[in-house]
Amino acid sequence: MTRSTDSRQGTTIVEILGLAGSGKSTAWQRLQDSWDEVLPTYRVDRRLLLGAILRVSYGTVAREGFAAIRDPTGGFQGLRLAIHMDAMLRDLSERRFSGKGLLFLDQGPIFNCVSASRLADLGHVHDWVPSFMREQLLDRLDFLESIVFLDAEPRILLDRIQVREQQHQIKGRDESTMLSFLEDYRARYTRILDEIGARRELAPLHLDTGQNGPEEILELIREHIRRRMEGVPVTDPSDGMP
Repeated sequence: MTRSTDSRQGTTIVEILGLAGSGKSTAWQRLQDSWDEVLPTYRVDRRLLLGAILRVSYGTVAREGFAAIRDPTGGFQGLRLAIHMDAMLRDLSERRFSGKGLLFLDQGPIFNCVSASRLADLGHVHDWVPSFMREQLLDRLDFLESIVFLDAEPRILLDRIQVREQQHQIKGRDESTMLSFLEDYRARYTRILDEIGARRELAPLHLDTGQNGPEEILELIREHIRRRMEGVPVTDPSDGMP
């Protein structure tokens, strides 16, 4: 097994990522349901939040001044995101999960970093927030054993977003707005995944859910994770990507 799996006493942590309409949530749920070794849905240990509140609040004030957290909109929301990120990373790095198995993260730390960067560019949180979260993630990568990124051709993503029952912020918008949104998120994911790859040998598995059916996607993910658990290098992380 690889270093991070050994440090988790047999728990293998995988983050599932994907653009809107890629089928990420569906794949995550099917993995939860179809793999006997999967651990229950992850939630941050709330006992770690007090320590995170103190660390992040004092650290932010020391670096940025009180204005960084005093703003009732961007300051408070940004502080909340940073505190949750700090607690999550500490929890995933240090917790001894009960039993051996797989832990799939649907909205894990990489997802949170990308979301925070988008919020900062929109002016909803201060710029220090995504920078803090990214630095925290890059400093604590050992817990993560594997990354899976789901994507598809833009037209397929648009069609899926429009017809699915779940609400989405771009559902029903004009095509150019939807395409711009998807390209923006794809670029953000590319940047953070490149940074992770530069810091640690952790090549994500890229899968095109328009080219591969649901069962094939699940089997490709399973095989990828088995190889990672056995310490086999991933030489070609893409499968059917445009």
